[in-house]
Amino acid sequence: MFKNLKVYQIALKLERQIREIAAKLPKHEYKLKSQILNSSRSVRANIAEGYGRKRYQAELCKFLNYALASSDETQVHLDVIFDSKLIDKKYYPNIQKEYQNLSVRLLNFIKTAEKNIN
Repeated sequence: MFKNLKVYQIALKLERQIREIAAKLPKHEYKLKSQILNSSRSVRANIAEGYGRKRYQAELCKFLNYALASSDETQVHLDVIFDSKLIDKKYYPNIQKEYQNLSVRLLNFIKTAEKNIN
């Protein structure tokens, strides 16, 4: 089951952290809030969808790459929030480090899945 995957569990934890950060954004940053919420949700959703297609390793890889891209997008939005001083600097390094860890895990998952493509 996809919920047992470590990458899924990490993505879920990070998505929850992003929701907390987004809740503290000023109202005039509604577009940024929407973008970071959507990209963080997309990571988890693409992991689940890819895993659901694991019988076809190329499909799994495609969706894991989408998850990786969404993780990268979320990191960019975090950078914007940090650079705009919209997040307490004590939260930023840790969540960025956790997203980088997730990206490494996704890359390793993709490499493993690619080895199984006929």
